[in-house]
Amino acid sequence: MFLREDTVFLWEDNAFLSKDTVFLREDIVFLRKNVAFLDKDIVFLRKDAAFLGKDIVFLEEDIAFLSKDIVFLRKDTAFL
Repeated sequence: MFLREDTVFLWEDNAFLSKDTVFLREDIVFLRKNVAFLDKDIVFLRKDAAFLGKDIVFLEEDIAFLSKDIVFLRKDTAFL
């Protein structure tokens, strides 16, 4: 796995944020420019789409989502 300079690593279990792309370890959530892919029930989201299901919440084009104990707001970082 190789990443660019703007990549930020979070925690040991390989959750990381790189520009507008977010990868999470367990359910493998992949976000890039308002498109979301979920490992199990594969869901595609567009700009104004909002999805709620299985501890995961997606909101509009800022791509805010909640997954287990991880919260990402906007595509440029604000996580808890």
